[in-house]
Amino acid sequence: MPLTPSILLIIPTQFEWRGIFPEREAPETPAVLTEVSPNICATWCGLGVVASTLFTEVALNSFRERYQQLPAWTILLGIAGSFDPSVPKGTLYRGSAVSLHGIGVGEGRSFRSPEELGWSQDSLAEKEGWLTIPTDNSCALPTAKILTVCSGSDAPETAAIRKSRYPSAHLEEMEGFSFVLACKRNAANFHIIRAVSNTVGERDPSQWNTEIALKNLREYLSALS
Repeated sequence: MPLTPSILLIIPTQFEWRGIFPEREAPETPAVLTEVSPNICATWCGLGVVASTLFTEVALNSFRERYQQLPAWTILLGIAGSFDPSVPKGTLYRGSAVSLHGIGVGEGRSFRSPEELGWSQDSLAEKEGWLTIPTDNSCALPTAKILTVCSGSDAPETAAIRKSRYPSAHLEEMEGFSFVLACKRNAANFHIIRAVSNTVGERDPSQWNTEIALKNLREYLSALS
């Protein structure tokens, strides 16, 4: 039996993979496991809540089949937007909780969540619509509440509406909530690590800095290897 890496790394997209592993070709399809170091097995899951749920599940099952056990930690690693424009690009956060926006009725200020419509999600929401991410005292990164969305904020006005609905949210991204569900279903230990690449609602690419965000993720990962 091969030596078992302690970490299963889930990267959302091939774009992020290329920034994190610039010298290693991304697998052509999601959930294909690649040993990037003796300690780390990595894959990518695809953009958004549907792909990330499915392919996190597939990756965990593949890891279990290959190594006859679950990884010590499963980590979602990628970029995100910050609701606070004063946060420097490249800042790293460890997720402390996730919530999901976009499932319900309507859009913008007329949006109504399942809870507002009387469709209980008690089995999913642990506290005021948030799923808690376990604390890891060995990780010194600042923590952030993460809002997972079905589509990114297209303007500052959209970001402001979402922030008013989720006032404690720090970051916006598209995979965290579904990643957490897949990990919880498989009883896997998990983290989410995100690097800020942009301000939520800013669609001008010249105002983003994915390069510094991905560079800082590379440096974080090198400390784990």
